[in-house]
Amino acid sequence: MKKIVLAAVFICALSVPAFAREAYVAITSGIWMPDKTNYLNSSFNPADATYDSGWLIGGAYGVSTGKNLRIETELSYRQAPAKGNSNDSWALGMLVNLWYDFKNSSIFTPYAGGGLGFGHSHVSSPGPVDHTGSGLAYQAGGGVDIRIAQKLSLDVGYRYFGVADTSNSNNTSTDIDGSTIIGGVRMRF
Repeated sequence: MKKIVLAAVFICALSVPAFAREAYVAITSGIWMPDKTNYLNSSFNPADATYDSGWLIGGAYGVSTGKNLRIETELSYRQAPAKGNSNDSWALGMLVNLWYDFKNSSIFTPYAGGGLGFGHSHVSSPGPVDHTGSGLAYQAGGGVDIRIAQKLSLDVGYRYFGVADTSNSNNTSTDIDGSTIIGGVRMRF
C-alpha cells in the first residue's frame, strides 16, 4: 500500500494533465497544535502526552482544472514539544489533495477540501518503547487565497491533519492528529 501511495504522489507531481489550466507551486509554514496522545511509560503502563504548540513547513505542486477544482501533491513536516518531558512529537506527510475554490470577483477566493496519502510519525514517549510508525495520512480544511499579483497569491488557512492506522515493530500505536494554522505563498505558471 505504501508503495502505491508513493507512486501516485510522484506521478501526479511529475505530470501536468491535459485538463490543467495552470500549474502552481506553494510554500507554507504555520503553527501545529497536536491533540493528546498515548504511550507506554517506563513501567509499561499507559500514559498520556500533551503538547505545546509546534511548527509546520511544507510545499506543494498543483494544477487548476479551470472548473474551480485544484489537484495537488503536498509534502509537509510538523513537530511539537511534549509537556513534561524532553521528547518531541513529529509527523511527515505526503498527500494528494483536492481543493474546491469558491470563485468570485474579489481578490479573496475561499477554498475547502482535503487529501489522503502516506504518513510517518513519532509520538512522544519517555518510556522504553519507540513510538515511531507509518500509516495513512489525511487532512481536511480550508482557507482564503489572497491574490496580490497576476501569478502570485498569499494563502491563509486551517488544516486538521493526522496519521492513522500506523504500524511499527512494537505493535504500539503512533496515531497522531491535530490542528494547523497555515500561511503561505502560491506562485502560478
